[in-house]
Amino acid sequence: MTPDIIDSEQCAELLRCTPDQVEELARAGEIPGLKLGRGWIFMYADLLLFLAEKAREEALQRRMKRQPHAPLPMVKPRRQTPPALPALPTEARRSTSPTSEKPAASTASTPHTRTTAERPAIHQGSLYVPAAEAARMLSMGKSTFWREVKNKNLPAPVKLGGLTRWRVADLQRCVDQAR
Repeated sequence: MTPDIIDSEQCAELLRCTPDQVEELARAGEIPGLKLGRGWIFMYADLLLFLAEKAREEALQRRMKRQPHAPLPMVKPRRQTPPALPALPTEARRSTSPTSEKPAASTASTPHTRTTAERPAIHQGSLYVPAAEAARMLSMGKSTFWREVKNKNLPAPVKLGGLTRWRVADLQRCVDQAR
């Protein structure tokens, strides 16, 4: 036989199977071949093309099993920028009395923590407030506030980017209804 034409045994070596399996595949039309008399002959170039096509099909099937709904070219979705929060009103700084013995430089560098009574009301002039301020507006603790939100007894929060905020108008309605 010429090098372009091979028999069942040579084809079995190429496909790494037995000659009987090669003949079964040829009978079923799985591989390109021609029956001459009692045996089969195959074109070497046709078998190489068949193997290359089969390898591409199986690779695509494996890829689709791994990622069934993913598009073939992976496109990263663009992140949308969240809406800007309204600006909080600036509070007037407390002026030090002229009789104060501390120099001005030392008071500026000392950290100052406010008590609950000294905290400014954030909700004045703003549209959205965080959970701690919303709980304070409703005169309840943070744990109770979150429990009531979960039980849907309070208005649902608004997600602004990675922040969770409540509308002041919605909270004010809750306060008015409670009175």
